[in-house]
Amino acid sequence: MPRIRLIVTVSAILAGGVAAVTVPQPGLSTPNVDVSASQKLSEAQKRLSEIMGEREYEARAGRLEQFIREKPDPASLLRAYSSLLPLWVSSKPEKAITLADEALARFPDPMASVREIAYVAKIQALRTQKNEAAIHELGLNILKIETNPHLLSTIAQHDRKNNLKLLEKAMAERARIPASAAGQPVMMELRWQYALGVAGTGRMDEALRPASQVLDAYEKEIAGLEARAAEDRIQTTLFGMHVFVAQKYWTISNLCGNAGQFDKALEFLKISESHLGGNRAELRAWVEQLRAAIFAKMGKPDLELDCYMKAFAVRMDSKVRDRIVELAAGIGKKPEEIFLRARQIRKESAVRITAFTLRTFEGSVVTLDSIKSKATLLNFFFPT
Repeated sequence: MPRIRLIVTVSAILAGGVAAVTVPQPGLSTPNVDVSASQKLSEAQKRLSEIMGEREYEARAGRLEQFIREKPDPASLLRAYSSLLPLWVSSKPEKAITLADEALARFPDPMASVREIAYVAKIQALRTQKNEAAIHELGLNILKIETNPHLLSTIAQHDRKNNLKLLEKAMAERARIPASAAGQPVMMELRWQYALGVAGTGRMDEALRPASQVLDAYEKEIAGLEARAAEDRIQTTLFGMHVFVAQKYWTISNLCGNAGQFDKALEFLKISESHLGGNRAELRAWVEQLRAAIFAKMGKPDLELDCYMKAFAVRMDSKVRDRIVELAAGIGKKPEEIFLRARQIRKESAVRITAFTLRTFEGSVVTLDSIKSKATLLNFFFPT
């Protein structure tokens, strides 16, 4: 499933070698033993793991800095920088910036994962210093020299001013890499991210074009999975895809609502419901809350109240309950009547359990009818 998020992969670099061992002789001092490169690497990794177990973060940061100064193997060094950089962005931003520049210099490979971590740490440190001008300048420099699509798309999430330019370059660079390239964002997700960036500038109509193209592509993918739905593995993938696409419709609905395009916002929510099906209660409750928020923006408290009542019928959330009480009082309705209607909806939509026959440990037979109207504890086991 595509996701926009930061993933750090550390590749161990093992150098082969043969240890030269000298057997000590009686009466002679033990000579120095040459340790193989692989053994040194193992010792560095063990020490780094022990450092990472330090609970006090300042002590851990100090030990990581010392470890870096000892110039360990590249894999351990990469992991040390990746662990150390985030520790200083808030408390010691100047140090974080210095370490970030140091890491960038030591790892010039554009695909090195530590470059992404270093840039993000530097931006966050600059933001701690409230230096937006420096962030903008850094973004322009990244735009000029970096070619890793994943890095560019990640920085776009942190640099508001250069957001769209960074995403445009990310898409251009991604087009040059095989679609199966590991660790790189899917092109559709880059386009989606770009659409959201355009929407963030207030150009909602312009944003809807690429967003709709992405959604159409995912709809076709779902249709292809539907044709193979008889396979158990496909069923699981299909469920995840439906929820994944429904969430995208929620996002675009929220953006339309914020832009005052309420009809489109409600339309996108309706489409999202078609992806959720009838038995995904928690998600249906969330959709009703999103719809309520749109009606609130429209200044329609009666419709807002109706949505919250439907959400409460599915999931009895305390915040929703409080909002129902507040809205009901504002339009002259009794909250208890709203809650009564919610209980009725819950009862009407309840799915009856299928009749069953079970044998107890004592040997007696239990059926659904035999325990009807009785308080019964059911303990479900899911053996693996």
